[in-house]
Amino acid sequence: MNFKEKKPFFDAWHKFFLDILIPKKCLICKEAIEGSGDICSSCFNRLVFVEPPYCKSCATPFLSEIEIRHHSICASCAENPTVWTECRAALVYNQSVKELLLPLKYSDQLQSLNFLTHMMLRNLSDLIKQADYLIPVPLHSKRLKQRKYNQSALLAWCLSKKQSIEVLPLALTRSKETVPLGHFNKQERQSILNGAFELHPSYRKKLIGKHVILVDDVFTTGATLEACSLILKEQGNVSRVDVSAVAKVI
Repeated sequence: MNFKEKKPFFDAWHKFFLDILIPKKCLICKEAIEGSGDICSSCFNRLVFVEPPYCKSCATPFLSEIEIRHHSICASCAENPTVWTECRAALVYNQSVKELLLPLKYSDQLQSLNFLTHMMLRNLSDLIKQADYLIPVPLHSKRLKQRKYNQSALLAWCLSKKQSIEVLPLALTRSKETVPLGHFNKQERQSILNGAFELHPSYRKKLIGKHVILVDDVFTTGATLEACSLILKEQGNVSRVDVSAVAKVI
């Protein structure tokens, strides 16, 4: 028996002893779990998935039969069309999703990355197959230094590994530092974000006529994604922008 034949055997025993020595814990409640999952069944049942039918422009689930029967976009997006073409989100933002994302964003804990990108691919893989590049929403250099990494870029890299699509992590830059946007409405966010993003000049030729997907962690009002989409269309001359997020705030 050569090494390649023995490797699965050693890998299985390695995992067995690791599971004994370091019991796997649920990413949300931190209770010990068995098997290959990342979260326990109780926490999994508290996740709310964005399932069809939903608005193709903002990923908000349709609630009425009229919307489902007659429209592919919600009334809000029909009145205020989005800059991007389609939006996909994996989960509805709730406390369980918050407990998955906050350690990733602020505590240098990357354990949830594989689970989150797997969730994203449930309704994103068809768009990725059509696209040329993934582009993460950038952080300002000061915030990047504080956090050590850009969580949106990490999500994009994981999606790239699973779907064999190129990531352009430096295509967009955040040239203006802004205050936290959590408590502002969409109009206020748009005003704050005016001039906050730029396209790196070295990517202009590369992006002409291309189909790109913007990657972010949470879709709140869409103001940040809109600002980035505008820059990609105006400065990069891309043919199409789609957006993807782990979670959608409803």
